[in-house]
Amino acid sequence: MVKQRIMVRSRYELTVEDGGPLGTMVTVSLAELAGRCGCRVDVLRRLVSFGLVDPVPGYADPPRFPDNAVSRVARALRLKQDLGLNLNALALVMELLDRIEELEDQLRSR
Repeated sequence: MVKQRIMVRSRYELTVEDGGPLGTMVTVSLAELAGRCGCRVDVLRRLVSFGLVDPVPGYADPPRFPDNAVSRVARALRLKQDLGLNLNALALVMELLDRIEELEDQLRSR
């Protein structure tokens, strides 16, 4: 697998991995993900600690996240704000929504 570091704007760093079984994967840092989601890094760390957002395996410190994690974080923050959920309830709701999506995908593939 070939890794390339690409500087985006002058303060963010993306890592592009090529050659994996699924092709190219773009990962972002914790700070970049927080910036894209419009939240503070400490808020994002809490979401990670509750298992609401998973870092890419193989990046221990500092963690890296898939580029598409932005939509998941935005959804979690929107649910938290709109419904006034605490993080435990938010984790449960996100898990149920993930399961619903899986079931819908199975139905579509029949």
